[in-house]
Amino acid sequence: MAHLDVAAYFYKSGTICARCLRDRIIPAWPIRRPGGATTENILDEYAKTLGFDRDRPAFSSYKFPHRMTYSELMDSDRCYVCRRKF
Repeated sequence: MAHLDVAAYFYKSGTICARCLRDRIIPAWPIRRPGGATTENILDEYAKTLGFDRDRPAFSSYKFPHRMTYSELMDSDRCYVCRRKF
């Protein structure tokens, strides 16, 4: 894994894994989910509909998840939904 790969997301007030975000959070959003789309693809499309650039995270994590890299995580970090370590 590259050090700058997306390892997790910070959403609302906790860290969440890509699978939990895709399977448990995104389905509640008012967006179309193309079959086979990755979490990143879905987030890119939704950001476009909301009109902001995900590469310039000047938005609240309460409104949209922020990407987290492996270098931003601590050894003790876990997904707040499934409790798996990153």
